[in-house]
Amino acid sequence: MVEDVSKGGTVTWGSLGDLFLKVSADCRTGVTVAYQPAAAVDVVKDATAADGKVAAVVIKPRSADFTLTLTRADGRAAIVQVRLPPDAVRTSVPN
Repeated sequence: MVEDVSKGGTVTWGSLGDLFLKVSADCRTGVTVAYQPAAAVDVVKDATAADGKVAAVVIKPRSADFTLTLTRADGRAAIVQVRLPPDAVRTSVPN
């Protein structure tokens, strides 16, 4: 399931695995994505918009709580708060 977070908001769902996030309103104009703290996620893949910026992202959470800042070309920003249940985050890789 892809969660549309292009206008900001809070993500509170999640199961063990990757999060699929739509971060831009369309595929023509993307955004710059910043993660706080940076070590809270691993970026698995991103999809670029026509302008070369990010339109969607697949991330693997390394923390249950983190923030994304989505900055548009005009400088406006949207804040996305991610608050996952602790069992939705895998902090180590099984052998």
